[in-house]
Amino acid sequence: DRLPRMADFATWATAGEAALGLEPGDFLAAFNRNRSDAVEAGLDQDQLAAAIRAYAAEVKNWNGTAGDLLALLDKRVGDDAKRRKGWPTSPRSLSTALRRLGPPLRSVGVEVSPLGPQGKDRRRIWTVYLIEEPRETPKEERAPARPSAPSAKSATAVNVNDEAHLPRRPVATPAR
Repeated sequence: DRLPRMADFATWATAGEAALGLEPGDFLAAFNRNRSDAVEAGLDQDQLAAAIRAYAAEVKNWNGTAGDLLALLDKRVGDDAKRRKGWPTSPRSLSTALRRLGPPLRSVGVEVSPLGPQGKDRRRIWTVYLIEEPRETPKEERAPARPSAPSAKSATAVNVNDEAHLPRRPVATPAR
């Protein structure tokens, strides 16, 4: 199986399943369920994500510019939603939001991704469609699961009681 985010923690917790009275795999199942619930809760709180999910469920597959998509979504949500903070006001702000929402939407079965410049006029085209089987974000799109090794300088322990590690600065004495 693939290691989830926080791989070190997951490995450590999985090793302790027996000591905690859990069956093998119980921790990872709960961990993944919690991650899915967190993604779902985040998407539920985002009015743009909700509008995109509803639109994707209705049309199944859509291609067009960010401006086209913004016009479609604006018509669907009404004036109240458009006035709320966080609703994109331009194609550029929608493109930024789509890039941010891409991975969580993908995990719940909606693909939102740029196709790049298309046609003679090289318009930037986006695609929105339902995915047969939701997947996790590919490793290359996520932050690394493990921190890099500490450098030799930071790995060396410093005795805080030893003043040798403090920089030497001349001490100004008050004039008399």
